Amino acid sequence: MIYRLGADLVLIVHLGFVLFVVLGGLLVSRWAWVMRIHLAAVFWGALVEFAGWVCPLTLLEGRL
Repeated sequence: MIYRLGADLVLIVHLGFVLFVVLGGLLVSRWAWVMRIHLAAVFWGALVEFAGWVCPLTLLEGRL
């Protein structure tokens, strides 16, 4: 039971990160200080996608 809750929590965090990578530019237009965090997230997301790496959150979801 605890593992399922942990997996669900990791899934929600993962979804939030993906949404931030895709839609974070909208937040940057409102709050400029978010730009640094958003650019780092976009860089990480692109690196994982184009280098063929597996996201650590995906591995954690699978383990749980």
